[in-house]
Amino acid sequence: MRVIVIALAFILSALSQGRATTPALSLASATARPILWEVSDSDSRVWMLGSVHALPREVEWRTPKIDELIRTSPIVYFETDVDKTAYRSISDAWLRYSNDRRVIDLSYKLKPGSWRKLEKVVEEEGLNLADFYFVQPWYAEKLIRDARAEDTGARTQYGVDYVIKREAGAAHKDIRYLETADDQISAISAAPESEALADLEKYLDTIDEDSRNDLFNRLVTAWHRGDANGMEALLQEEPMSPSVYDALLVDRNSNWTDKISELMEGKGQALIVVGAAHLIGKDSVPSMLKKKGFAVTRY
Repeated sequence: MRVIVIALAFILSALSQGRATTPALSLASATARPILWEVSDSDSRVWMLGSVHALPREVEWRTPKIDELIRTSPIVYFETDVDKTAYRSISDAWLRYSNDRRVIDLSYKLKPGSWRKLEKVVEEEGLNLADFYFVQPWYAEKLIRDARAEDTGARTQYGVDYVIKREAGAAHKDIRYLETADDQISAISAAPESEALADLEKYLDTIDEDSRNDLFNRLVTAWHRGDANGMEALLQEEPMSPSVYDALLVDRNSNWTDKISELMEGKGQALIVVGAAHLIGKDSVPSMLKKKGFAVTRY
């Protein structure tokens, strides 16, 4: 499985690209069943909720069980900090890892046809082409995905993580994070540039295909009804090299699994909110926890 993996902006707009129409009409009256897992032992219970980090305002994703978990969990984990101070810190980190003027600019690294496609989409989205010359390929893709996410009507302030973070903060919960912004960005930067360039070129090749226009709609619909298999099938449409997949999904999931294992050594209940892509498939956190011998149940 290849997935949409998003560290800050990939996280902020996860599952939110393409010029899709808002899914509000098809989901407004549907019964929500986002992916939710329970990990338990004799004295500990950890719940893992699969989120979409940016959603249209009208999408109703809450359930009585989710509301109960938000209310009763004294500890709430997220992937990384998402407040405004963190935004500035993460933005600085993005540039620190991507803006390197010692290297040949991106217009020479991409194939001529791919650079022309990039120029076209940059113009269409009202972006500044000057921002794309001295950046790594993954950062160029991030900028484009951010801009296109706006076209779907999805906003981060309506995403699952952000709503729960606000409520957990207001209730004075113990808010924790599975990783730092630098952890996420380092993971992206670790992939070989040749593979990142190939992924960017594949993304540019498919960006205008009619078959991708409703990808956001279909992904959110599958997530909303808890259709993990459907999400996996749709996510295979995303270009991602093996090294990027390992760095951004497998390795991070492994690190999170270790932290959850440590958490299970204590007592009580915790809620973990992460992108839904981390909770589906053979390389998911639930699969890794099962291999460690924990009782893991889909709710």
